[in-house]
Formats: sequence, C-alpha cells, structure tokens
Amino acid sequence: MSHFEDVRNLKTKNAVASVPPSTVKPKSRVKSHFRNENCAAASIPSPLDQTRSVPNLKVTISSADSRQVAGPDGDAATVRLVKGSQKQEVKRLASVRRKLEQGQAKVREAEVVVKQVPPERKLPEQVVVLEDEDEPMLWEAIREQDRVAAEFEATSLAEAEVVNRRLEELSERLRRKKLDIELKEERKRAILAHKASFQTLLNVYMDTLAGYDGEFVASFINQEKSVLDLIESFNQLLGANDGRETTLADVDRTAELCKQLERINTEVIDLRNQMMKERGLVQEVPPPSGIPFNSDEVLKFYSEIKHFYEQTQLKIQPLADDPSLFVYRKNLGTVVNVAVSTMSGSCAWIEAQFNLLHALLGGARVAVANSGTFVTTEGYPEARAYCASMLAEKYVHQADLLISNNPPCAFPIASVIVALWQKYPDFGRLFLAVLFRECPFLAPFYPARSEPDQDQADYRRSLGYRFGPDGTPERQIVYLKRMAALARLYGAIVASNLRKGTAGLPHPHGLEFGWRWICAVLNMTPLADICATLLTEVLLMAGHRMWHCYGDQFVKVLRVLYEKYVPMLPKGEGWPKARLDRLLLKIKVEGRIETPIGMVGEGFCIVVVVVQWQNHAAAASSSRSTIFRYSSKPPSTVRTVPPPHTHSSLQIIRMRRSSWETRMTPPWEFEGEKEMFNLIFKKWHQADLLISNNPPCAFPIASVIVALWQKYPDFGRLFLAVLFRECPFLAPFYPARSEPDQDQADYRRSLGYRIGPDGTPERQIVYLKRMAALARLYGAIVASNLRKGTAGLPHPHGLEFGWRWICAVLNMTPLADICATLLTEVLLMAGHRMWHSYGDQFVKVLRVLYEKYVPMLPKGEGWPKARLDRLLLKIKVEGRIETPIGMVGEGFW
Repeated sequence: MSHFEDVRNLKTKNAVASVPPSTVKPKSRVKSHFRNENCAAASIPSPLDQTRSVPNLKVTISSADSRQVAGPDGDAATVRLVKGSQKQEVKRLASVRRKLEQGQAKVREAEVVVKQVPPERKLPEQVVVLEDEDEPMLWEAIREQDRVAAEFEATSLAEAEVVNRRLEELSERLRRKKLDIELKEERKRAILAHKASFQTLLNVYMDTLAGYDGEFVASFINQEKSVLDLIESFNQLLGANDGRETTLADVDRTAELCKQLERINTEVIDLRNQMMKERGLVQEVPPPSGIPFNSDEVLKFYSEIKHFYEQTQLKIQPLADDPSLFVYRKNLGTVVNVAVSTMSGSCAWIEAQFNLLHALLGGARVAVANSGTFVTTEGYPEARAYCASMLAEKYVHQADLLISNNPPCAFPIASVIVALWQKYPDFGRLFLAVLFRECPFLAPFYPARSEPDQDQADYRRSLGYRFGPDGTPERQIVYLKRMAALARLYGAIVASNLRKGTAGLPHPHGLEFGWRWICAVLNMTPLADICATLLTEVLLMAGHRMWHCYGDQFVKVLRVLYEKYVPMLPKGEGWPKARLDRLLLKIKVEGRIETPIGMVGEGFCIVVVVVQWQNHAAAASSSRSTIFRYSSKPPSTVRTVPPPHTHSSLQIIRMRRSSWETRMTPPWEFEGEKEMFNLIFKKWHQADLLISNNPPCAFPIASVIVALWQKYPDFGRLFLAVLFRECPFLAPFYPARSEPDQDQADYRRSLGYRIGPDGTPERQIVYLKRMAALARLYGAIVASNLRKGTAGLPHPHGLEFGWRWICAVLNMTPLADICATLLTEVLLMAGHRMWHSYGDQFVKVLRVLYEKYVPMLPKGEGWPKARLDRLLLKIKVEGRIETPIGMVGEGFW
C-alpha cells in the first residue's frame, strides 16, 4: 500500500472531516481547505466557554433564619436542586470538550503526516475527502449544547431571581416578626415594672395607715374605696393579659393606675398629717444643726472618700476637656453605657458584664458597639480613672432607675461592683464617693448647716434632694423612694459573695462595714423618715447574712433597734417608721430574717429563686387556680417568742417553761357547774378586756383553756356557751327576730350588743372591737398546740372546727361589718396553721373568699370589709399567711 493510501486510511480511521460530506473539493484547494478548517477548528469556542455559570444566590438572612426557611414550601430545596443540575451539566459539557480536543489532535497529526509526503507521490486525482459518520454528530452535539447552555442560563437566572426575591421577602417577614417579639417583650417588661411600682405604692398606702385605730382609719373610707377599685382594675388587666398579647394601651393603662395610686398616697399622707396636727399628735422636728451628730471615725472616713473623688476629678480634667479626644471619650462612654444599661439576673450576664468592664479597665482592646472599631485605655494615663469615674456614676444612676422598681436587681449589679472593686480599689472608692454624694446618710454622715442662715435649697441639696428647673424640690415620697433604692444597693454590696476563685481575698466592703454602719446610726440622733427607710432596706438586704455571721451579737443589735431606737424615731410621714417597726416585729416573731430575693452566690450563681406573684399562673394549669401560693412547709422558726403575760414582750429570747407550767395550776376547784359557769364568766370578762387591747394575749389564754378543756370537757362546753352568748356569730348562728314587732334593744342584745343603763346601745366601733377580741380568742383556741405529754389525745376544739366555721360562714348570707371582722381575726390567728394542715384545700377556700364572698359583703362601716380585702390581697401577693404573734408551741414553749 502506498504512503498516500496509508495517509488516507489514517484519515478515515480517525474520522475527521474538514468539510461537510456533500462537498468535494479539487486538488488545488486541498491544502488551503485543511488550513482553513484547522483555523476554524482552533477558533471554535468550548461549550464550557459559551456556557455562563449561574450567578451566586444572594441570601440576606442569618444561618439560624435559613434553617427556618427550609420548610414545607421548599424554597431552600429548590436552590439545592438548581445547583445540583448545574453541576451535572458542567460535567457533561467537559466530557464533550475532551472528545473534541482528542479529534482535533488527530487531525493535526494527519496534517503533519500529509506534509511529510513527497510532492511526486501526491496524486491529485486520488485526493478525496471521505465522509465521516461521526463528524455530523459532533457538530450537532456542539449546537445542541450551545442551545441547552443558553436555555439553562436563561432559566437559571429567572429561577435564581425568583428564589432571591422569595428569600428576601421571607427575610423581611422574619425581621418584622423578630421586631414584633422584641416589642412584645418590652411591653411585658414594662407591665412587670409597673406592677412592681404598683405593689410598692400599695405597701406605702398600707404602711401609712398602719398602727392607727379603726375610727381614725374610717376617715379614709373614700380613699380606701378608690384603692380597692384600682387594685381590682389592675388585677383585671393582668388577668386579661394572660390569654392575649400585651398591647401598648395596657402599658399606658398600668402606668396610669400607678399614677392614680401615687396621687391617692399623696392625698392620704397630707390628710393624715392634717388630722394628726389637729389632734396635736405631730410635733415638728427641727433639722440637725450641729456636727455632734457625726462621730470622728465617720467624719474621717467620709472626708477621705470625698477628697479622693475631688483629686480624681482634677486628674481626669485634661482628658475630659481635650476637644481632640472627643471621639475617644465617646467610644469609652459607649462601651460603659452598653455594659451598664443592659440588665439580667442570669449568671451568664453577670460574668459577661464583669469580663467586659474588667477588660476595659485593664487596658485590653474592647469592641465599640455598632461601630466596628476598638478602644483601649492604654496610652492615656487618665483613661482608666476616667472610665472608673464614669462607671461609678452609671451604677448609682442605675439604682435609681432599676432597683427602685425591681429590688432583686440589686444583687446582680452589686456582684459586678464587688468583683470590679476587688480588682480595682480606686473604682470602689469612686463608687462610694458618688453614693455618699447622692445619699450622705449611708456614710453615715448627717450634713449640718454650714451657716445658720444657709439657704434652704442648698441645705436640701446636701441631704440628697433634687430640684426641678423651677427650683421646686422633689416630693418627700419620691426622695425616700430613691434613698431606699440606694440603700438596697449598699446592703446588697455588703452582703454580696465574692467571685469564684477570689474567695481567699478579703471582701472590699463586706459585712463588717454593714455592722459599723448600723451601729453608727444607732449612736446618732435619729431623723424622721430617712433613718427608718435606710435601716429597713439594709436589714432586708444584708440582715440575713449578718445574723448568720454574727449570731447573738446581731440579735442584741436588733433588740436595741426595736426597744430603744424605734420609739425615739420622730413620726414624720409615719409609714417609714411603721414599716421598720413591722419588719422588726416580724423578725421577733419568726426568729429569723428571710433570705433576700435574688441573692447571688459564690461564682455568680443564683442561690435563691423566689417565685413572685406574676409567675404563679405559669406554674399551674390555669391562671385563676393559683391566686394563692401554697407552701408545703411553714416558715422555719429559729426563735419563738412566747405570748407575753407581762410587759416584757419585746425580748427576742425564749421564755422559761416553768413560767408557763406554774400558770397551769387552776385557781379554782370544780365542785359544780354553776360555780364553774360563774368562774368562766369572770375569767371571760378579763379575757375580753385583755385581748381587746393586746391581741397577742389571746394565745396564752387559749393555751390554758385548751389544756383545761382536754381534762374537763364540761368546762369546754360551758366556755362555748358563754362565748356563743356573747357572739352567736361564732357558732355560727345568725339570730333572727323572734317576732316581727320584737323590741329593737332585745334584738340587739341577741346579736351581742351591750345596752347602757339609759337603754342606749354601745357604738358600732366598740361593738366590733369586742367581737374582734372574741374572734381572736376563738381562732387562738382552734390553732393552739396541746400541752406536752398530751399529744396523743385529740384536740377538744381544733382546726377541723375552724374549717367548719369558715365554710359555714361562706354558705350563709353575709352581714355588714360583723362577718368581715370575724373572718379577718380568725384568719389572722388560725389561718397559718390551717394552711399548713389542709394545703391546697384551704387555698381554694381563700380563693372563694377573695373572689366570691368579699364582693358580696355589704359595705356597712366600710373599713371592716376593706380590712378583710387588704388581708386577702396581702396573702395573695406574699403567697402565705404570717405566723401570728405570740403563738405558743407544744409544751407551752
């Protein structure tokens, strides 16, 4: 075979054609034709070059939101399918390209072989271009791929645009939904803040009228009715929000209710002060006029803190005034504001805030929020002092904003302050300086007039008062509320635990400073309102740990407070003194100080979690089923103060058992029922007089009655007969007129009224006071413990009789005044033990009382109904009934 034939066979075997199969070219144009085809083949663009890649999908939602997008509608699945199809098409086009490149390589090899053939061996007549069956298919494939690529590009762009549009819409919906959720949470927080303010104002109202007789309180019946209406409106609003979203109108409404209650408080305080002045019960106390109020130690400490603050301000003045450092100061302020303005009680928040502020004061680079820049205190000598001073100001300001409305916030803030104070002592001294500037009584430093004719406004400013633009000082209740918030923060700092890992280091301002402050206050002349307010708050926040740390020594301090200091306090507004007195009385009765809400343990761990009223509904199946919170265990009693039989009832100690057992010896012998009845009546009259004026006397009398009743059942039956004769409603028996024309005086006698010699019945308030004394005694009998050694015997008239009496009263038509009076006293005396004994069943009875019975009560005098409603409201808020004063334990202990 000739060389030419070899070339021809090679060309046929490789199946490469330079022209379409229907065209045959003459010899003279073979070479040029090969050259043009080569050029054409070389210039054919690759299908991969002609196919444009699908543009990247631009998704503007976060990774967390993108997971929410992949739902049933398949938006994310569509994107993944499109990308998968694109990858398969790219692979197929690459395969075609490789086949074309292989064919072109063989064509080039054939051309090289043809060029090597000698000219004399080229036979023009034999030069033919053979058809190749694969060439048309390849061309067709190329055209098909071009078409598919163009269609795919157009389709992909359209689909990508649709998907992007849908994803943007979904992202916008998610953003709006997130914004709505944030707004809802903000409204809920506002409602809770208003609720705390409302409760604080309600406590102020109750404390204002605490300690006054019923006749005095009756003068405020209009305000009492308004307060009850506000409470009902607030409760209805909170109940309505349980089943729907909180709206802005709800927030405005709660704020308005708080303002109304604040106005009522102002009105009540003004009216009470006016009435007391008319009665000559108020004596104006002049402000302190001399330095002897302050000890040398306090003066030295206060002067050192104040001097250090002034020197620091002079030190940072160049940095604060330099206009070229405006942006730098702004960045530092942004970091401090963001760290302090956010508030949470979680351990993670406390740790995060400490780490951020520690990094700032330590000179590390700290990111500035929403700016993408960093700031550091390195390079500026005064920058750390500038930040510490600004941070101290912010924390004291937070006390006014947050702690005044939400006292548990004090402990998380105090934990961060103490942790920073331990690392940077200068920060702690600056904080104390700002705190003492706002409330010098926390030093405790009593500012005196610098000159006898000093301006009243200047002197008030030195006491911590704030003035408006028109020079008007803030109202007393606003001032005391702010001082109370600062005292809470100070007490929380004193009682705060140290950060984990620093327990070996001393507390920068620990319990010993709290002890020193209380003792310093006791050694100074007491001032009206402010001293009682600060003592109450510090005891509530730090008293628990101080008692645990100092034991009996702290109990002695409490005894001095209760027996010596409180009687010396000027009356002032009245309610601060009453609030301190009530707290100390509660401590005396329960023998303990409760652990404050929100206390943070070592290592920034929350060690106490107390469920508040707003969380009760979430813990049960329905919101109405948890109006009252039941605790399976009553409050533990460390020291029980027995009921007094002498005037030494102010001691916070145990009384000897022998003093009670000697009283068990009956002063009479039982020789007959008549003599027994007469003796009971005589002793009964004595009980009536004692219990009316001194309610805690009910328990010792009841203990003796129950012990005798257990040994002599007839005595108990005769006692009940005398009791029911004096107050038939304790049976409960509602006397009716025996005849339509029965004499009014006789009917009143059957109700328990006493008629004078001239036929005039006793006044209603005297009658109700006596009935209240009888109810106290009856409740004390129901709740009394048995004498030691007789625990196996049944109680002759125990809690089951109290349960039966309350249920019987609920099933009868309520009468004005008397029903509310008796229910209030029995609940105060026996409610604690009945709750402990009957649990949730008793809670249901309380709910019926609060929701159904009280609204049915006729108004009558007004104050008995208001007193019962206030007691039930207090039970609902606190979730418990306090242990009554003077309860006698088993064995008369």
